[in-house]
Amino acid sequence: MVASRYGIEGAYKHLASERDLSWRIGGTDGHDVVVKISNVSEPEGVVDMQVKALTHISERDPALPVPRVVPSLAGAAYEWIEDESGSRHMIRVLTFLSGEVMERIEEAFSARTRFHIGAMVGRLAYALRDFFHPYAGNNVHLWDTSRALALRPQMAKISDVSVRQLCEEIFDRAECFTLPQLLKTRRQVVHQDSHGGNILVDPGDSTSPVGIIDFGDMGFNCVVADIVAASETFSKFDDDPIAYLCDVTSGFDSTYPLEENEIDLIYDAMLLRLAMATVIVEAREATDESGIPHIEDASHYPRMMELLSRQGRAQAVRRLRQACRFPVYGAMGNDREHLAHDYDLLRHEREAHLGPIWHFYKKPLHITRADGAWMYAADGTAYLDVYNNVPQIGHCHPHVAKAIYRQASALNTNTRYMCDVAVESARLTADLPDHLDTCIFVNSGSEANDLAMQIAMSLSAHDGGLIIDQAYHGCTELTTALSNESWRHLPADQNPERIETLMAPDCTGALTPTTRKQQRNMQPTPTGR
Repeated sequence: MVASRYGIEGAYKHLASERDLSWRIGGTDGHDVVVKISNVSEPEGVVDMQVKALTHISERDPALPVPRVVPSLAGAAYEWIEDESGSRHMIRVLTFLSGEVMERIEEAFSARTRFHIGAMVGRLAYALRDFFHPYAGNNVHLWDTSRALALRPQMAKISDVSVRQLCEEIFDRAECFTLPQLLKTRRQVVHQDSHGGNILVDPGDSTSPVGIIDFGDMGFNCVVADIVAASETFSKFDDDPIAYLCDVTSGFDSTYPLEENEIDLIYDAMLLRLAMATVIVEAREATDESGIPHIEDASHYPRMMELLSRQGRAQAVRRLRQACRFPVYGAMGNDREHLAHDYDLLRHEREAHLGPIWHFYKKPLHITRADGAWMYAADGTAYLDVYNNVPQIGHCHPHVAKAIYRQASALNTNTRYMCDVAVESARLTADLPDHLDTCIFVNSGSEANDLAMQIAMSLSAHDGGLIIDQAYHGCTELTTALSNESWRHLPADQNPERIETLMAPDCTGALTPTTRKQQRNMQPTPTGR
């Protein structure tokens, strides 16, 4: 049949498959292919979606190692055949990808391999981001996380009571939190089956993935589904599932950047995927359907699930954010014990590496994020910001953040080179008086004040200065002399010369008699200072 419809002849080798009949054909022309005959119950839309998706991927990312569709002699992506009983099946031929199955290679269980797998799966998801097929939402199968709750009736078949209880807790959380939150993230057609049994690695270098196969579970789901599927292949020698998540996720993020609401749901989605796998395997064993070809050893599912659950969501979210360079917010909400622990640890680390914290609060504030006029502490408390002098139009203004991201992605250099962006920014002088017509770009207030002082000294041929008491103007040598808040660390005979101070205005009328006397006795600044 293959010879007559595809003109392909060669030696056949049967391949394991959950739903299809598959063979590898060693072609007489030296090019191996895979022939697949679909299960009689397989809807045509599933196969049509797969072959069109593979064609779409080859157009969007030609270098991505996925099978290519081999058309029949009639030019069809798949054809219909009948078996001896008259039942109709679809037959299709794909190119064969060389490589070793990742989960069978012990050396492939490494952080480097996981990162590269994540990067490849990210490329695949990125290539599929604009792919659409009317059957994408109808490919119903057990491994679809968006339909996880349909497995609940099978949970009673789990023999281990503690494992069954953990699965029930994960499904309960999925119903009220995980699944509703995942619906708010990006959704598209995804592979959602890129576990170690469907990833091929280079026999000579197990850290290099060379192929993704088996698109049978492809469908419309959240982007996160691809990450957790690629993270589930867990070694029996490892005991840190968060490390697996971090490696795969950071690799995925390097080729298909994640969004804020996605990074915080990966832990929950991973637990759900592991709970689903545990239920599916246990249910099949209970009904004597354990001979599933592509699951050679399913014991890692409950083990990884229990370990990940014990590690906890707070640790997982923190490590995932660190791995992908998202801001780490720390403990949130009403978890007072973790909040206090995180605060004490952060303060210790801060003072150990940055010195004592200079502040004017009863207790230093642990600020984790900001938006507009508001700053938010680790416990969720919102503070109206009437102090900070850095954000001119509010914290995290989306236009400013986007402009910084786009410019940093293109060029970040100094003004020794001609650059249109620098000249464009310098045109701000158009809004200043005519005699202020030149810009010098600096990185901080210290540099700006130091430069201003140098200009004043150069033009006036004088030095010295008049400052407000307790002023702070910077940390350069010149600006430190203008910041008597810094003098208190110096012996009196080392205080800067030719600097005079004025008392800060008291708008409350609450000056003490001593300070009033000090104010009355202040002498005018000597000429030339």
